Amino acid sequence: MKKFSRQKWILGMLATIMLAGSFSWAASLEEGSRGTKINARILSVRSQIVAKDYFYIQQKLETTSAKRDLKKNILLMSEALRRLQAAVKDPEKQKVVDFMMMSLDELKTTLKKDFNQENGGLVMDYTDAILEGAQSFSAFPGIDNVKDMFTAVALMKFNLIRASKYYIAFRAGYNDPLTVEEAKKAVNAFSTLLAKVQNHNYPSHLANGPVKKLSKYWPASKSFYLGLEKNALPTIVFISTKHMLSAINQLIAFHKKELK
Repeated sequence: MKKFSRQKWILGMLATIMLAGSFSWAASLEEGSRGTKINARILSVRSQIVAKDYFYIQQKLETTSAKRDLKKNILLMSEALRRLQAAVKDPEKQKVVDFMMMSLDELKTTLKKDFNQENGGLVMDYTDAILEGAQSFSAFPGIDNVKDMFTAVALMKFNLIRASKYYIAFRAGYNDPLTVEEAKKAVNAFSTLLAKVQNHNYPSHLANGPVKKLSKYWPASKSFYLGLEKNALPTIVFISTKHMLSAINQLIAFHKKELK
C-alpha cells in the first residue's frame, strides 16, 4: 500500500510550531478554561468521525447516514475552531490553532475530490493533524490519568470512533500494520474504560439501560474490531457502533448535568 505521502510533513510542521514556544504551555494552559478543553475535545472526536464517515461513503456503505453525519461534524469542527481561536491569546498557541484551521480547509477541499489512495491518505493526515493539535490543548488525559466519569465516558466515545475508523480504513485498502495497531489500542482503551463504567454506581435507569446495552454489545463488537484482518463486516460494525454511541451519549448527558 502507498504510504500517506504528507503525514510526516503535516505532523512534523505541527511539532515544530509547538516546540517553538515554551515546552510547558500545553500543560499550563492559562486560557485553559473548561470551554477551551471542551472545544478541544469536540475537535478530537469530530475529526475522527469525519474520517470514519468518509471511508464508509467511499466504500458505498451506509452512505445516507454517513453523508449526513460528515456534513454535521464538519460544521461542528468549524464552530469549535472559531471558539478556540477566540479564546487563545498566547501567540505560540495561536499558531497551532491557525495550523488546525489550515488543515480543516485542506480537509474540506480533499473531501470534494474523487476517492483514490492518495486523497484517502490525505483525509487521514488532515484529521490526525487536527486531532494532534486538539490534544496539545489537553483535550483528553492518558488512559491511566482519567479521574472523573465525565472524562471517562467522553474518552470511551473517542476510542470507539477510533476503532470504527481504523476498521473501515482497513477495508478501504489502508491495511498497513499501523492501522491494525491503532485499532487495537483504541479497543483496549475502550475495554478499560467500560470496566470503569460497569463498576460505577449509576441510577437504575442507567444501569439497566445504556450500561447494560454497552455490556451486551461490546464483546461481539470487540471481536469484530480485533479481527479486522480476517472479517469483513463493515455494516454490522457501523450499526453496532451507532447503538453503542447512543448509549454513551446518554451517559455523557448524565455526567454533564453533574458538573453543573
